[in-house]
Amino acid sequence: MIASLKGTLRSIGKTDIILEVNGVGYLLNVSSRLISSLESIGSKLELYTDLQVKDDKIVMYGFTSLSDQNFFKLLQSVQGVGPKAAISILSTLSVEEIVLAISSGDKAMIARADGIGPKVAGRVTLE
Repeated sequence: MIASLKGTLRSIGKTDIILEVNGVGYLLNVSSRLISSLESIGSKLELYTDLQVKDDKIVMYGFTSLSDQNFFKLLQSVQGVGPKAAISILSTLSVEEIVLAISSGDKAMIARADGIGPKVAGRVTLE
């Protein structure tokens, strides 16, 4: 398992980045919050990662903090929340806002994320 990567930012896409580490470019899916916080191409960057191996693909996700990484994993434990939905929630809300929404039962706040409907938002606040 690859737990973290430290390297040079080579490309910034809409939902992903390429981080070059010792000559190897890693494609990382990241939240839009992370993308908006990035400096210029060529800057140094260190990210925590989550590598997911599926039947038809291998996908790596990148996070600036361990709490973001842990919430990404925790959100996926909720029925109906996969990695795409978890990244969408983390793109819309900070970890602190997610904790506040869950503790107050505010499913409307969770439902603000793209692709998250009221049923899934309700499950997130309950589970």
